[in-house]
Amino acid sequence: MSTKTKAEPKPKVDTEAQSTTEEVMNDPVLVEAFGRKYQIRRFNVGQLLRAAPYLSPLSYVLISAVENKVDTGTLVARILATAGEPVVGLVSVAISEPAEWIEEQDDSIGALELLTATVEKNARYFFDSANAERIKAAFARLQSITQTHGGAISIP
Repeated sequence: MSTKTKAEPKPKVDTEAQSTTEEVMNDPVLVEAFGRKYQIRRFNVGQLLRAAPYLSPLSYVLISAVENKVDTGTLVARILATAGEPVVGLVSVAISEPAEWIEEQDDSIGALELLTATVEKNARYFFDSANAERIKAAFARLQSITQTHGGAISIP
């Protein structure tokens, strides 16, 4: 007599919980550059605020490169031509080294790897549509507060 056994159901992977775990753990990516080893993590609030001036020009170059399907050489040329300072600034924030020091280094490939790891770890700030919606909602509330109460405060 042959008995058939039911296949065990595959466990469901809770991607939301997995994502939350990654958010909480903030495990670093190790990158060797400039003769050192750096741990690249997701930015904390202070780092994000220090990185803010560099994000717009760099994101413009990266997004336009993806939309226009440019090759690697063209992308590197665009970064160097229009976003060199933002790259150095963003890497500076990520590795806590002065921008002037980074500019003096010979390891341009290492700088690119640091930039890539930084963007990968912080992509949720740059590209996550859920974050974009939260940011829009927060700014809408700020705008409403300012319109409602802006005239009520007089600054001497």
